[in-house]
Amino acid sequence: MPRSKIRLQQQDSSFLSQPPLWFRRLVNTVILSIGTILVINALTGDNGLIELLNTRNKHAILVSDLSRLRAENESLRKTARRLQEDPGAIEEIAREDLGLIKPGELLLLFTNDHPKHSDEIDNNLPTNTEK
Repeated sequence: MPRSKIRLQQQDSSFLSQPPLWFRRLVNTVILSIGTILVINALTGDNGLIELLNTRNKHAILVSDLSRLRAENESLRKTARRLQEDPGAIEEIAREDLGLIKPGELLLLFTNDHPKHSDEIDNNLPTNTEK
């Protein structure tokens, strides 16, 4: 059975080949508007560039806090281990932080207050004029 050839009618293709000026302007305006909206959304949207920069800043702060806290945690672990194993450490902390002394010890406090003039030094010295 031979196939019959059906001729398609040619349509006027002038609209597709050369659209009117108003149509081209409309398409350009729509494309420009959509592009503008997408750029604005990319910059300020929920997952936009500004949010990305803020998130990176927060991440950097949290990373530095984490490293500081890990170092502090390790220091506290060493101190706790030292307090459990070394009896001298407990005494050292009692003396330095709490200001405690052993019975029979004498606590001497020194100050850095020095007189400015030699006259003041002479006036403060006890005199041995009494005989």
